[in-house]
Amino acid sequence: MDTRVWGGAASILKARGHDVFWIGDSDADPGAEAIMARAFREERVIVTLDTAQCVRSRAPD
Repeated sequence: MDTRVWGGAASILKARGHDVFWIGDSDADPGAEAIMARAFREERVIVTLDTAQCVRSRAPD
């Protein structure tokens, strides 16, 4: 989940047993490309409110 999504949502999902990584728990936001690469590498779903970024991005090479 990116930082535009309320962090409480991550807490709720974690409490219900979901494997959630919220960027807000990181020391610094690594940026959209790094987030997309990590999600692809770890086969994760991205939850974001930044739909424009998702449309512009593609799977990493």
